[in-house]
Amino acid sequence: MKKLLNTLIRNCSASGFTLMELLVAASLTLVVVSAAGYGMVVITRENRIAIAANDTQYNVNRAADFITEEMKAASAVRTDVSSGLPTDFAPTGTYQVILAIDTPSLAQPIIYYLKSPPDSPLLGTNAIYRWGPTLQANGSYGTTWNHEPLIDLIPDAPQNTNCATSGMTKIPSTNPKGFFVCVSDDQKNAELHISTSAVNTIKGNTGNIFGTTPNTNGRYYDKATYEVVTQAYTRGSAFTLFQGVITPNIPATATIQELAKNSGCTLSSASGYQTTASGAVTAWTPSSTQVTIPSSGALTSANSLKLVMAGTCGGAFNIASDAGTGVTVAQNGTPLSSLTTFTNNSTINLALSPYKNTTQIQLPSNKAIFFFANGTTPINAVLVTIN
Repeated sequence: MKKLLNTLIRNCSASGFTLMELLVAASLTLVVVSAAGYGMVVITRENRIAIAANDTQYNVNRAADFITEEMKAASAVRTDVSSGLPTDFAPTGTYQVILAIDTPSLAQPIIYYLKSPPDSPLLGTNAIYRWGPTLQANGSYGTTWNHEPLIDLIPDAPQNTNCATSGMTKIPSTNPKGFFVCVSDDQKNAELHISTSAVNTIKGNTGNIFGTTPNTNGRYYDKATYEVVTQAYTRGSAFTLFQGVITPNIPATATIQELAKNSGCTLSSASGYQTTASGAVTAWTPSSTQVTIPSSGALTSANSLKLVMAGTCGGAFNIASDAGTGVTVAQNGTPLSSLTTFTNNSTINLALSPYKNTTQIQLPSNKAIFFFANGTTPINAVLVTIN
């Protein structure tokens, strides 16, 4: 019996694990579990970054598409956004105007600007805001003008600070943030730059997964930052102006009104306007009262408009706007240096105050000012608006 018991004990001992075997097994289990746990951490972090990056890229692409579509419908993108802005444009807080576009159907420019810090609950150091008319369900503009946020998470430092096309005016010219534009001299082409960053929004269990000082060279950082660069050409224009003749691009009416006249000049009844359809000059006594042309029907691509001024001012004159001499036509962006004959006249210069800044004429794209002169003597200034 004793011999049988000893044999049974020896067999049981042989079928168990030694302490060394248990230690090795435990170590291997720890390595496997640790690797699996680290893998889950990496997968979770990658997933958070991917979601944030996708959301950020989607939002900035949508914002860029929206802005470029409005630029395409415009007639001009202003190169000067520091002056000549409407008095109705009055954002609160700290802001920086970046983009102002003139649209034929609007009397005021649509303005995009950066606000820092943005209004709650927007995130990041800056947000892009739009000041402009509300959009109707059919895509047309409404009559109410609002300040509305377009996109947040705009960083202070852009990924690139240079214009992709040389010779353009960069706005702002120095120290741009994550939103800036480059505008051609003819104000018809604009390059849009928008940088965005989700770095400060991707959170882990212990705070931001990038830490307090993110490694800008890390692969995670690259995934969380994004830049859009796109160009848009303005296509909208209320009219074509050629050699003093206005031709609407779509059927429209025009209003004319005299802004100011040299007090030493007298205009005769031979003054007026002429349309292609009428073929004759319709008498008009220039004054501040608006006159609609034509009184019925519309101006079209086949029915253009020109003005005629006649009278005495340092001698008799009879000047048609298409005569090539005695007429200067100013539109948005026309430099004041080319209008000194008229700005040196105090009456005319005062009347131009709402339509200029210190360096150039500021007009919506549906307006033009006709300046008439008899030699070097200014006669008057007439505002033409295409509606």
